[in-house]
Amino acid sequence: MGLSVRAEKVSRAVQNGLGRIPVLGGSSGDGMQFTETRVCADGAFRTGSAVLVLISTMLPFRTFKTDHFVPTDDRVVVTRADADRRVVYEIDGRPAAEAYAQLVGVPVAELTVQHYAECPMVVMIAGTKYLRAIRSANADGSLTFYCAIEEGLVLRAARGVGLAEKLEDTFVEIETAIGRPQLVMGCDCILRKVEAKFRGLVGQSLVGIVLIEDGRFTYSNSRFADMFGYSEPEIRERGPLELTVPNDREFVADNLRRRLTGAIDRTDFVFRGLRKNGEVLDAECHSKVMQVGGRRMLISMVLDISTRAAAEREILVLQEQLREESTHDSLTGLYNRRFLDASFARELVLAERSGEPVSVIMCDLDHFKRVNDRYGHQAGDEVLRAFGELMKQHARASDIFYRYGAEDFLMVLPGLASEGALERAEQLRSALANLTVEHGDGRIRVTASFGVATFPADGRSSDALIAAADGALYTAKAARRNQAQSGR
Repeated sequence: MGLSVRAEKVSRAVQNGLGRIPVLGGSSGDGMQFTETRVCADGAFRTGSAVLVLISTMLPFRTFKTDHFVPTDDRVVVTRADADRRVVYEIDGRPAAEAYAQLVGVPVAELTVQHYAECPMVVMIAGTKYLRAIRSANADGSLTFYCAIEEGLVLRAARGVGLAEKLEDTFVEIETAIGRPQLVMGCDCILRKVEAKFRGLVGQSLVGIVLIEDGRFTYSNSRFADMFGYSEPEIRERGPLELTVPNDREFVADNLRRRLTGAIDRTDFVFRGLRKNGEVLDAECHSKVMQVGGRRMLISMVLDISTRAAAEREILVLQEQLREESTHDSLTGLYNRRFLDASFARELVLAERSGEPVSVIMCDLDHFKRVNDRYGHQAGDEVLRAFGELMKQHARASDIFYRYGAEDFLMVLPGLASEGALERAEQLRSALANLTVEHGDGRIRVTASFGVATFPADGRSSDALIAAADGALYTAKAARRNQAQSGR
């Protein structure tokens, strides 16, 4: 805090008495009242008192001060002042408050402690800046300062930079010089606390705040206006539905209406907002009814959750992809063996209940290793994909296709008897034999062998049926391949 005149004299006397021993200190106060100081000692608060603490240590230490202000090129001169009272009446021959307000860029009547905190005056002495913080603007147009002030002093307006960053840089320098501090004792200016509080509130303005009355915005903070790309006056010319995509307007209107009528205690919902430039954002709204001057209005907090919503949508897509990958073969898009275990057993249960047959076709591409050896594995993958597409083209809606192994495929055909399954296998065999797969400069032709088994004649379990179809497949291969054989 700024020192009172009396406290400053005492501080100077203490410093003179201690000689080269560094002194760090300030006056305690009563917030922004500045009527008296209070010191807590022996369990009681005392006025008109001071505390002196002498510290002796063998540890390395540093005394330091920080500020985060940069002087501007705007220079003014104190032309009339009361140095003892630290009151400046005129700056550049004009009322001091008026001159300062012009430097800050606001009307005199709107000067607040926030301006004094963010825009102090600076005195440059031998290249070093010394802050001259303003305490108040007075009714007679004068300014009262915390620090020593006198006529003829050249002052420069200052603008703040990163408060936290400057303090962090200072502690980095201290830690570099003496190691990590075990104890820090400090005094802070009340205006710095005001500025930190204000900047903290601004930094927390992730939430847009609006008042809604008679279907229109009667107030909005800057965050809400920025969120939707409007100026604050433009926002107050609009209503909530104008900032909502058309498809969500009925939903938003219903939520706001039910909250205003008391049908629901609180309103928390997500909607798609419409920015001024036509872009769509995802927004989350929390609303509460309040009475102001006997009038009923809605205060709403609105958050831009576009990033979160996009991440959630991406997660849903990834989850769907994972579900797809867990049951499908990534190369051919057919079901994999993991899905076979559950789905085949279910089909057999249904067949048992209905008395309908279920046929199984096992297929193996003939001499597939030769394709990989001659044309390469990428060509082999192209052949597998082509055969997978061929299987889908010859499928009924109820048929289920699986990639069973490297070049092995399995078809489950509910409701199809052995003769029909054998006919289906023959159709697929013929289609593949007439298919040419092009890869690079190569034109690849392949054939396949097929084995057919049917529930319940060839087995009553999935394992038994697959084994029967596999046996028929090997019979086809033994009979010079490129043919279909039945388990019976």
